[in-house]
Amino acid sequence: MASDATDRDRAPGAAPGKTPRAGLLKWPRRVIVCVAGSTVLLAGIVILPLPGPTGTPIILLGLTILGSELPAAIRLRNRILIRLRLRKKDEDASPS
Repeated sequence: MASDATDRDRAPGAAPGKTPRAGLLKWPRRVIVCVAGSTVLLAGIVILPLPGPTGTPIILLGLTILGSELPAAIRLRNRILIRLRLRKKDEDASPS
């Protein structure tokens, strides 16, 4: 029975198809995603005082990027979206 490269690299007792290097490749991606998401989030916070809704979509984008690695960021993003929808519904319902 011929074995491929993944079987040779596999640690004893490890699941087939899993190499020890697979775990090492996760942390650089996580660091890059967290740095990129934090940068976009901070840019949105800096832009927030400007007129118009320019900062809010950027903040939501930053939270979405962070959410690919941090579940708490998705929960915060969803909470912000709910509040924005409720505010919009109240503004639509109030007579002008």
